[in-house]
Amino acid sequence: MKLSDIQAAHTIQDQELQRVKDKIEMRQAQIHRLEKKKERAYENSSWTTQLVNPVMREVEKLTPHIKWKLEGKPFVSGMRSNCSVFGKTIEDGITVAVTFTPGVGSNLNFDIGEVRSQFQRGSIGDLNGFNQRTKKLESIHELVDLVARSEQEEKVRRKEKHDEFKGEFIEGDSVVVNNKERGILHKYLEPGFCEIFFAGERGVEKVRVYVMRKPTEWEVANPDRVESW
Repeated sequence: MKLSDIQAAHTIQDQELQRVKDKIEMRQAQIHRLEKKKERAYENSSWTTQLVNPVMREVEKLTPHIKWKLEGKPFVSGMRSNCSVFGKTIEDGITVAVTFTPGVGSNLNFDIGEVRSQFQRGSIGDLNGFNQRTKKLESIHELVDLVARSEQEEKVRRKEKHDEFKGEFIEGDSVVVNNKERGILHKYLEPGFCEIFFAGERGVEKVRVYVMRKPTEWEVANPDRVESW
């Protein structure tokens, strides 16, 4: 066999090997693109993105008095894989929340605001929310009603606390705001911009201690409607 024939045969083999390498690289590039596409599909098809976000956007439409935190991807935590979405009423600054857990298929479950004693208090099951009673979501209005009940319960709790403190003090009691003596209690002391931090006695004199807070957006917009307590 001539040298030229040997060289020609090697060239043919080398060209065939290169074609195989090119095909492998092309397939690897296709696989890489498909893997990236699969990752994006998984990310966009998560139950929080595809279910929780659209559901809460509908809740937002029906609760315009609440500012919901709907930015970004909802955070999932705990052994239940629970996802809580929080909001705050614009007028009263009441914090509300809806907690979801994944259901079967395209279903969502949500905590109905009631607890049971299946797991001992402080146990792993209790700390992970397994004592929370849940229900399969069947209507957006179920969540709206849940939020409304939460608001009302907090309003009642606040009123009871307000009446309790109000009953302990009378005009003429000493008042301390942010550790500074502000003289005797009067009806319109720091209206709407301080909260009771401590109430007690100093000798024979009752003392009420306040902590200052920033006014809410609603208070800034409605200064004439700010309550005096």
